Amino acid sequence: MDALEKLYLAGFPLLLIFVTAFPLLQGRVSAQPDLSTAAICISSEAFSCPESEYRSAQSSPGVPALQFLPLMVTSIYCAFGLVWSFLRLGFIYLHEETTYQGQLSEIK
Repeated sequence: MDALEKLYLAGFPLLLIFVTAFPLLQGRVSAQPDLSTAAICISSEAFSCPESEYRSAQSSPGVPALQFLPLMVTSIYCAFGLVWSFLRLGFIYLHEETTYQGQLSEIK
């Protein structure tokens, strides 16, 4: 294997740490109050603020934001490996033994 491929395989434990630690970090962050979304609208008996209704419908309690991020990072990481292996095997197939002098040129 090339050094780049070894580096790619060595990245899997780091990916595992990220995937397992992200929900824990996300839970800690979402428990803190968010002061950036202060309401400007003042509700009265005859009028309710539409923004507050929209926010309550969009954000359900217990569901952290960016919950898709670990799956997306895993998918992109694996996609890089699949594309690399496809390109490498395609290069080996097209050039066969004429120019490729790597590990696959000899079968033991």
